[in-house]
Amino acid sequence: SSHFGPRSKSITVMLAHMKSRATKQSSFEGDDEAFAITSLEEWSKMLAKEEHFLVMFTSRYCGSCKNMKRSYLALRTQVRKDAPMLIVDIDKADRQICMQALGEVAFVPTFQIYNKGERVAYFMANGKEELQNQVLQAGLGRRFRLSGNSCCSG
Repeated sequence: SSHFGPRSKSITVMLAHMKSRATKQSSFEGDDEAFAITSLEEWSKMLAKEEHFLVMFTSRYCGSCKNMKRSYLALRTQVRKDAPMLIVDIDKADRQICMQALGEVAFVPTFQIYNKGERVAYFMANGKEELQNQVLQAGLGRRFRLSGNSCCSG
């Protein structure tokens, strides 16, 4: 019994750390993360915000979803910092989110872009380049910004 004591404590600590990270979903400061949305309340809060956001609908049972999730997460460096990236696992999330966003029949992985609570893009992608092109065409790419000390500012 004592053989498993320290290990089970470390697992408990690790799970507590993971849970505390999961509860910080409203913080979009991270430049390299996407946030899981599971409750209808979280989804409604995102729709109420006056901003763009990108969402991937996925399933833990879908092989191609796992590959596309890596491509999706890699987009963080190319997507505007003020545009949160979300993930909705249709097997874990409130069914009402999926019904509202996808309808009765859903194919995954599916991607959507919202602006001010309205869906402005809905697409599937079969590879990293196709996903990147769709997201950038929707206007979510990072824009070049001149510093405040521009040569032309008067």
